[in-house]
Amino acid sequence: MYRHGNPADRRGHPMTRRRRIGPVLGVGALVIAIGGAAVSADTAQLAAWSDRLTADAAPQALAQAFPAAALTDLQGLNALRLRLKADGKAALAQPFFAALAAREPSDAVLLNLSLADVDQLMGKSLYQQGKLSSRSQETVARIIGRTPDHWTAWYIRGLNNLYWPDWFRKAKPARDYLTEAVAIHTRLAPLEQDENDQYALGYLALGDAYALLDQPAVARRTWEQGLLAYPYVAVLRERLQIPDGDQHAAVRARRDVDRPIDTDLAFLWSHGSAPFRITLTGGTLYGPGPLDDQSLDPGGLANLYLGSALNGFIPAANNGAAEPNLPGEVRQGKVIDGLLSDGTPANENIDVGFVSLMNGKFNLFLAAVADGPNQGRIHFFLDDGWHWTIRDDIGIDPGFAVGVIKIQEFTFSTSPRVLPQSLQTQAGNPGGVDRAGSIASGAVVPGALGDADFDGRLDGIMNAIGRFPYDSVILPGVPFAQTRLFNTDIPITAAQAALLTLANALAHLRLALDLQDADPARAAVLRGTFNERLETARRHAQGSALSAAAGALLTGLGPNADAATLCDAWTMLRAEAPANGLRQREFNASGIKIACVK
Repeated sequence: MYRHGNPADRRGHPMTRRRRIGPVLGVGALVIAIGGAAVSADTAQLAAWSDRLTADAAPQALAQAFPAAALTDLQGLNALRLRLKADGKAALAQPFFAALAAREPSDAVLLNLSLADVDQLMGKSLYQQGKLSSRSQETVARIIGRTPDHWTAWYIRGLNNLYWPDWFRKAKPARDYLTEAVAIHTRLAPLEQDENDQYALGYLALGDAYALLDQPAVARRTWEQGLLAYPYVAVLRERLQIPDGDQHAAVRARRDVDRPIDTDLAFLWSHGSAPFRITLTGGTLYGPGPLDDQSLDPGGLANLYLGSALNGFIPAANNGAAEPNLPGEVRQGKVIDGLLSDGTPANENIDVGFVSLMNGKFNLFLAAVADGPNQGRIHFFLDDGWHWTIRDDIGIDPGFAVGVIKIQEFTFSTSPRVLPQSLQTQAGNPGGVDRAGSIASGAVVPGALGDADFDGRLDGIMNAIGRFPYDSVILPGVPFAQTRLFNTDIPITAAQAALLTLANALAHLRLALDLQDADPARAAVLRGTFNERLETARRHAQGSALSAAAGALLTGLGPNADAATLCDAWTMLRAEAPANGLRQREFNASGIKIACVK
């Protein structure tokens, strides 16, 4: 029914209507998010309340003594209910949660009250099962009554009807409730980044309902829609491997009221699919400012969890002095503690390297840090130009606390980007250094995204550009840039590779058009890159799932493409990308105008 995964915090959203989670109850294996900061949950209180409930015959009285702050702790209440279930005391959970609901009918309490009835279904008579299921649905209906777009409540309501024997004819209401859950996701998905994959379960269950209604074509189409939206969820692929004639029996074997039903709500804050890895194979640091270019060591970004295509996150992780340690910290030759020199924790999932400046005078430890709005978490998404964007808070540590540079909401991008002027020049002040190594301000820092080696895995070039702040003890105000060649183990279809490569080509064309009068030589170089990427996109498009109209547009694009052609290509991208599982976000990391200007 539900599933486990790796823990990840999620902020409140209409799809779940969860409140902030407090540290009152919890499971030691979980990491609970409090306003973005991760703390370890206290298992002692959980065990104590479970023991008291097990030993005491008056769960209603114990509910009156339960801490008020725990009544909105969804993770803690879920863990408490599951512990009672594991101890064979599920019958105690229902009166306990009912009494809690009388005190405060929070979403956290009502969801667990509803599932406390489901926990008792197995082994009961049909009459008792029907009574328990009806009461469970009445409970989530209370949530829906006050929050009509509560995805989790509709999902649980649908699942309550999915497990009944066929002759009860419950598959139709299951279908109707789960259709509403999927519709809620469709309506509200544009409002969030869609980093998690919980909503794939709505498509899975809805397809199961159609299978039980003996509509195999609709079931298959529903599972395909779920896989398009959440391409990394293996259970959807497993369903699609079932022959149409076997769907009903196969789903019924998995959805059986007389078998143990997993009611763990952990899927709301955890991830069901396996994480991916980005391998940094090389790169160059330009500058900062007047300093020479230098090569960057290989590195990597681990534990990338993806929800919808290329939208996801890397969680904050720090194990202090314990191995493995980040090479950048080790090479500074100081105490190994997982911290920057000012005590800020580094995210040890991220190894972006070490830089030695001025003949070793400054040895920079580069890190994503838990000091800023992202609290060490790294976000990945496609921006409004279909460029892969990485947003986090970064720290640049020269080895002493006063010299640490921090930049919040920093972005890496696979789009080509223009190197900015120094802060001094931008403000009209003298003394600015308007270059980063060999790249002059106004020049383009390269970027790429797609599948350049045609191996079915995402790869490209990401870049970072920025400026040291005025108060930096190292080269204040100067621009810097870096490029990173990368490959991944993230699967990508030929159609997606074609579209993402085309988007990158069009960004180069846009820059070329902007520069063709002021700097024709640079514009020519950018057009050359456009033509190279366009040819790669055409190769990917051959035999792909792209529409005939998209293929014709790709074929018609030529080396002399103008602003009108660019507009037509962007219009095609907006139509084709969603049909191939690519969702953009209203965020512009590149600074490139994507509006049509004919």
